[in-house]
Amino acid sequence: MNATAAARADSAWREILEYFKPAVQLGMTATPLRDESRDTYHYFGNPIYTYSLRQGIEDGFLAPYRVHRVVTDVDATGWRPSAGEVDRYALRRA
Repeated sequence: MNATAAARADSAWREILEYFKPAVQLGMTATPLRDESRDTYHYFGNPIYTYSLRQGIEDGFLAPYRVHRVVTDVDATGWRPSAGEVDRYALRRA
């Protein structure tokens, strides 16, 4: 389970964690300490081991990457198709 989501105090998963609290629990997360993951660190404590993105790339487990910034005037989360407008690529996948 995603430890960040599970450890949040308002999460339904939190009840499950609390139910099994007498057992040993291992918390793992891929997200660094941020506001949305603070509950994870509060619940599980500070990390006893970390493995960085750089180390994963150097060890060959992760692929190197480049960031290409694309500036657009379209907001994907706010765009809605007009009535009758279809996704031309979806038709090819069907």
